[in-house]
Amino acid sequence: FNAGGVNTPRYIVLHHTGVDLAQTIAIFKNTTKASHYAVDKDGTVYQLVEDNRVAIHIKNVNSLNIKLQETIGIEIVTGAYSNEAYTPAQYASLGSLLTLLTSKYGIPYSNANILAHYQVEPAGYTTKERKWDPSPNFDWAQINLPGHPRLQDVISKSVCLNEINFDGRGYTCDSLYG
Repeated sequence: FNAGGVNTPRYIVLHHTGVDLAQTIAIFKNTTKASHYAVDKDGTVYQLVEDNRVAIHIKNVNSLNIKLQETIGIEIVTGAYSNEAYTPAQYASLGSLLTLLTSKYGIPYSNANILAHYQVEPAGYTTKERKWDPSPNFDWAQINLPGHPRLQDVISKSVCLNEINFDGRGYTCDSLYG
């Protein structure tokens, strides 16, 4: 599940899977995409790629100029539907994993270093392919990051309407922006 190369973590990027754990692993086995960890609904943490190896979970050209080799990717297992809450076990395990990784690598436990996938997406999609994970119902305060930028804080409503496809998961740009 890795692209090879040496990883020197300075940032952690959170994702949602959109599918269950088995499907996530199958996708990673059959593509070049991968994340370092997956946190299942019951809170079990799976390491999929060693921290010191590069895993392809973000584009190397992105809005924050963060290099793929500077990141650890964490997938949170969820269907990403608006009526599907992240579980208390996921928040607890994710918080523990973030504490471990930030301590191990000297990464500040902060909004500037623990990022959402939507924060590192490049600008200017011409199709509705912009990433929007973790989903809008993810509660950043549950992992001790209250005030973390939400999707609607990072991109405009116009960009949402033109670049995001919520795939029938119950979210709309209109509902996010009020």
